[in-house]
Amino acid sequence: MTPSLFLSSLDALLNDPAGRISAPVADILATIPDRQLQKIFDGALGEHPMVSKEDILGPIGASGVGILTYFLGSAQRGYDRGKRLKLERIIRSYTVSRPSISLTDQEKGLVRGMAALRAGEHISGREYEAFLAEFAYGGGQCAVIADPHWQGEKHERDANQGLHAVLRVILKPYQQFLAQTANTVAGARHVTSPAGSEIGTFLNQGSRWFEHTAPSGTFTTASNMGDLTIGWTPDGKPFRYGGDESLITIAAPGTGKSQVQVIPNLLSYPGSAFVLDVKGELWEATAGYREKHFGPVYRFAPTDPAGNTHAYNPFDFVSADPIQAAVDCELIASQIIAPDAGGKDPFWDNRGRDYLFTFALAVAFSEPAERRNLATVMEMLAVPVNFPDGVADAAYWASPTPKLMARLKALAQHYNIPALADNAVAVESSLNDRIDGVFDAARRYLSIFSRSVRLRAAMARSDWTPLALREQPGTTVYLCLSGDDIDTYTPIVRLIIQQHANLLLRHTVGSRLPITFFLDEFPQLGNMASILRLLDVGRGAKLRLWLFAQYLGQLRDTYGKRADGLINACRVRSFMQPDNQAASFLAPQLGTVVHLFSGEKKPLAEPYELMGRAYADKIIVTARGHDPVLLDKRYAYRDFADEMALSPPRIRLSQQA
Repeated sequence: MTPSLFLSSLDALLNDPAGRISAPVADILATIPDRQLQKIFDGALGEHPMVSKEDILGPIGASGVGILTYFLGSAQRGYDRGKRLKLERIIRSYTVSRPSISLTDQEKGLVRGMAALRAGEHISGREYEAFLAEFAYGGGQCAVIADPHWQGEKHERDANQGLHAVLRVILKPYQQFLAQTANTVAGARHVTSPAGSEIGTFLNQGSRWFEHTAPSGTFTTASNMGDLTIGWTPDGKPFRYGGDESLITIAAPGTGKSQVQVIPNLLSYPGSAFVLDVKGELWEATAGYREKHFGPVYRFAPTDPAGNTHAYNPFDFVSADPIQAAVDCELIASQIIAPDAGGKDPFWDNRGRDYLFTFALAVAFSEPAERRNLATVMEMLAVPVNFPDGVADAAYWASPTPKLMARLKALAQHYNIPALADNAVAVESSLNDRIDGVFDAARRYLSIFSRSVRLRAAMARSDWTPLALREQPGTTVYLCLSGDDIDTYTPIVRLIIQQHANLLLRHTVGSRLPITFFLDEFPQLGNMASILRLLDVGRGAKLRLWLFAQYLGQLRDTYGKRADGLINACRVRSFMQPDNQAASFLAPQLGTVVHLFSGEKKPLAEPYELMGRAYADKIIVTARGHDPVLLDKRYAYRDFADEMALSPPRIRLSQQA
């Protein structure tokens, strides 16, 4: 029987309410030298009832209980030797047995611990058998079973009593035996073998760190095409996750989340990817390799001084169907002006969003191809709407505003979208500071279009389609913005991300491997309620997110009470050098350890330990329904130097025209 099968069989026995721990008495007797054993039998069974304790025990010690000079069935000094030998044979044939259900957790732990030592060949078979027999005897709290050959023998009752007399001489008190066994097991918990791990588990019940060699329904060390590498086992194997559910990493600056998790996966994962690259390093380090080995790569970098950017126009992906077009334009408006954008008075943002939707729909329905873009929406928001005399003001009729309002009314009638006409009438009936304030609220989110020639050029056409990620597996889109620019461009980034996600959710046929969104610094994008939805429904469309944040506090500031739920909605959660907030959040998730002997309860890792030196170079991973995992870091610049040496492709001038 293999060690693992031996241990699993023992576990099944210990957990079986009808199971029993049984062992032959002969395994105990075999530990005593023959001459000493004969003296014990003679004293206990009456051959020499007056012999001294020291005479019997000799070198095995005289610290046991007094020698029992019990006479089985006779008080006469000269005992019948034939009966004496028969009693000895019956005693040697006995089996002692205890029901598993009667054992305490401590006793079960000791049996498992000694079995692990035996499986690991740290004790001999004879030592284990002797332990098990003494354990099964349990200080006399056991069933004594005679060999069938002796059942019904008239001296069997005397032999049973003689057994207890003999074992009281040979064995220590039961509690002393348990304590000694506990020392043996505890002393072996650090041995460098599976036995040491098993023993550590038995000693400390409850939560435990996952053993990388154990089977897992979530992670693997095998190489599969669709897997993402979370970290590395102590023996250097990649520790991978291949599910369709999402992931999150919370790691402070300088902990290596890009080097340890993002870059290695972009250099090894052949499926399509959407990458938020806030430093530009991911494009530089991985685009060359991905283009050569996996598929086309696109870089949206509207702030690049040299203009090295591909172009993307959200209006190219607004449906021609009027009903769906209204949905698409609502998405544009809600991503540019988030429902909880943080204004002091939500009225202005809410009404500004209404007009952003209105003008986006007008652009989609009525502008020529070269003007179907956000810059045109910004132009419409810039029309004058503050006239002292309202529609009676001559300046109003000289402005472009009345023509725009008339167009909205016509579109409303033609496409049966009353909201367009309602908003036009609202403008005409309140040509004052209030409506001007509404337009100004909307302009704030698109003002970059009036200042940036590069942005207008980068969003005037489209060099790729979101569905390429589905239809051409291995395609990669990089959104490259520096940390200084991301706040300014957040509305644009939110829109591009969400438009890709929505289109890919709508069209699910194509990719066999999940499309993975690597979103670095995603809390900087503000409260994206759509992210929460994508965490729930994305896996059904083979869309998974890998979210990255520096601090738990960032998430809580952005998502409020929903932040912790967002983390827990991710199947796999990684932490590197957690700060106080993250460590306090993480420690309870790791669970509690209960020491088998003392009953002491303590966290698997205290918050101060998680923040300390012991975990400084580790990745702490939790997953639903899985023991926590402790992984090593390996850095891309060391392990993937050749792959990273491939330069990213040049963006052709024809694409920049």
